[in-house]
Amino acid sequence: MKIIDSIRIKYFRSILNTTRGNQTHLSTSDINIIVGSNDAGKSNYLRALSLFFNNHSEPGMPFSFWKDYSNQRHGIRREENRIEIELIINPPLKQAFKNNGKVRWSKIWKEGSTIPAEKIEYLDGSEFTSNKRSSYYKWLKKLKFRYIPAIKSEQYFSDLMYDLYDVLQEDTNELEKEFNQQVGEKTLLISQQLNSRLNIESVLQYKGSFRDLFNSLEFGSKDGKQMLSQRGDGIKVRHIPIILQNIAEAELRENRHREPIANTIWGFEEPENNLEYDSARKLAESFIEYANKIHFGNAEYSKYDEGIQLFITTHSPIFYTISNVDSDKINSFFVKKQNDDSSSIKHIANENSIRIETEMKLLPLFELSKHWQQINNQIQILEQEKREIENQLDTFSNTHKCIFLTEDKKKGLVDKFLSANRFKMAEVDLRSYKGCTNLGSAEVLYKYLKDKYEDNCPIIIVHRDKDYLTEKEIREEKDKFERIGMHLFITEGTDIESYFVRPNHVIKCHNEIDSKKLNELIKQAKEENRDKAISLLRIKEYGEKHKDKRSHLSDFIPQFYSANEDRLFHGKAVYRRLKGLIQEEFRYNAQIDTATEELIDNELQIIHQKIWN
Repeated sequence: MKIIDSIRIKYFRSILNTTRGNQTHLSTSDINIIVGSNDAGKSNYLRALSLFFNNHSEPGMPFSFWKDYSNQRHGIRREENRIEIELIINPPLKQAFKNNGKVRWSKIWKEGSTIPAEKIEYLDGSEFTSNKRSSYYKWLKKLKFRYIPAIKSEQYFSDLMYDLYDVLQEDTNELEKEFNQQVGEKTLLISQQLNSRLNIESVLQYKGSFRDLFNSLEFGSKDGKQMLSQRGDGIKVRHIPIILQNIAEAELRENRHREPIANTIWGFEEPENNLEYDSARKLAESFIEYANKIHFGNAEYSKYDEGIQLFITTHSPIFYTISNVDSDKINSFFVKKQNDDSSSIKHIANENSIRIETEMKLLPLFELSKHWQQINNQIQILEQEKREIENQLDTFSNTHKCIFLTEDKKKGLVDKFLSANRFKMAEVDLRSYKGCTNLGSAEVLYKYLKDKYEDNCPIIIVHRDKDYLTEKEIREEKDKFERIGMHLFITEGTDIESYFVRPNHVIKCHNEIDSKKLNELIKQAKEENRDKAISLLRIKEYGEKHKDKRSHLSDFIPQFYSANEDRLFHGKAVYRRLKGLIQEEFRYNAQIDTATEELIDNELQIIHQKIWN
């Protein structure tokens, strides 16, 4: 929710004046990302908002004029020493107020006073009703600004628990009564003896504030063995937004008759601190959610829920680049230290973002962040493969001489192919196992079996289709597996099926077919799938995204395919089409999935010798 429409700050700490240059106010959005180098003054913009709403610039510290007054103004007597903050406020869209136009809300702190002079007026200068009967005025006064400092101390967490109690206080009244009732029941005998011996009615009970008791509460595991205070800083930090979101949600539920609903603004300083990359990315995504809504339960409250407004200082490209998600709701600002040590702030437009990223020396990190989703997807795939391997490790044994891991989901043709290469299938553990075509996954399996069976470990063969790998790529892949003591079998053609459309093999399966006619059928099957094979070659060369691009080399791939069709045709497609053509021509099902000596592969013969010789 865009509560603060714009900001003007004058003479606060390093901020001399946000209206320098042509801008009269600093326009904001639902989410505001403030970036800049260390000590540029980013946090002072959050502290200024904290001063405006909470009358202190730092949590737990009372307001001190000379601490918050701009250093650059010290000693200047041309005008009165003062701090000025002015906000243009948007009224809530889901709450109906009389005369609910935008207002200009200004506060001025003067030397020697801790209470600011305040003025609220409509943007057109007309008078604003500032009394306790005005719902608009009460809503303004109920606005919450929660400042989350970069260093989350124990005192900060303590104050956070106080805040949580304050919004849950109404719900804890029954808890307080029940607690005293339980104490009374446990100490009933003492109370009875006091009454009988001293003639005094006296019941043990808790009359303090449950607020103090709530402060001693702590998040932890259900068994109480691992408390939040014992966890790493990263885990603690990840609790904060969820607690704050629930506080804001509780304030939203506080729907008193004819009373406005409180809205919330967060000032979050360096949320990436102590978070690894993926956790920081998830937090950034949750911020986008919170900007739209804070209540994720009962739909009853959605009629008031407009989300929260966020102001975030960061050095992290993760938070900076979320502005790419929705430019209408997210603004980015760059803070820079000037020669006089004052801070200037500018909105980051697309045209100067590269210059700013370069100036901050973070361009490589920003580039990494832009590609993070792709990298993260690959990590997720690898983690899934690892889990699949771990789940199946115990199912492997040394009762077989050979473990053959194939990337093909259907093992029928692979079984026939190995049988044709004289593998003793009773001694082969044949598995479809996608994960094992990855070197790391295969290495895990090999080490597991090697450690478990030592010298009696079965030989492991990993099969992958050649597809459109170059000879150099094939050699590199095989070298990787050989270094860890495994065999990588790569097909001669694009896949296993390419063996089963060899003319001599098909003749062995159907000796009634004339060789000339068979060659015509094979040629037709290849020709019908020519475009598919060329498209796959283009993807291999240019990538999926640019497979259709045109260049001076566009005609080379079809020519290259034509010159090397026998090893580049798409085996699976040609195999399926050839079976169909044989059925169409001769009116019976093709039996070309039979094992014959024409399927023999020289590389597999060498491996066969190692296993059964």
